[in-house]
Amino acid sequence: MEDAHGTFGHVWLRVAATYQSALFPEGALFQTFSQRNLPVNLWPYLRLYVDFLAGQMGLPRLVLPAFKV
Repeated sequence: MEDAHGTFGHVWLRVAATYQSALFPEGALFQTFSQRNLPVNLWPYLRLYVDFLAGQMGLPRLVLPAFKV
């Protein structure tokens, strides 16, 4: 976050997900899943957390852009 005086804060978040499947994706399938599906599935939660935390700190709402694949 920045204002006229420069950076005034950082938000560090770690988002995790648990998936359940009868088949564990291995090799190339896991690679594709981890690089495409995970970011698309987790991005909305990250956006929500950032917006919520900014509001809780009394800062203007900070809405991250939609994730584009």
